[in-house]
Amino acid sequence: MASIERRPNALGRVTWRVRWRAGGIRTGRTDSETCDSEKAARDFAALVQLAGERRPEGYPKGCRGHRLLLAEPDPDPDPAPEQMSFGEVVLEYLATLVDADRRTVADYRRLYAAHVEPAIVLLPGGRAVGPLGGLPIGQAAALDILAGLGRLHADQGLRPDAAQALLG
Repeated sequence: MASIERRPNALGRVTWRVRWRAGGIRTGRTDSETCDSEKAARDFAALVQLAGERRPEGYPKGCRGHRLLLAEPDPDPDPAPEQMSFGEVVLEYLATLVDADRRTVADYRRLYAAHVEPAIVLLPGGRAVGPLGGLPIGQAAALDILAGLGRLHADQGLRPDAAQALLG
């Protein structure tokens, strides 16, 4: 039977370790998985028990108790990157910043909305592209956009390091 162990670290963050012996026998190899919440640990322990005290299918080592759906196709796939706008990509990237302070991410969103999204960038060769927020991501090369950011900070009062921070 799988056991669940509460594991606080020195900073006070708590993780939960699910431990079991393969096949449920005393001589079976010990296996374990670390989960981020007690609920995830309980759910994962139940799956281990249902799988005959073995690691459940679709839960590789390091999955933190969450099923990885690599083999099954997504029934509603995301649009192809060339169909997404630059703004959608930026907002999707900002949504992945889960370890960043909420105020920092909010500042990035505010700076993006005020300075980058409405910007029209003059590319080398004199071609104007924009507004950047609605630009299809496949239309212009990222390097061309980054080259235009050098002019963006001067035209709209955005510091060069702030422009770079907005785009990672």
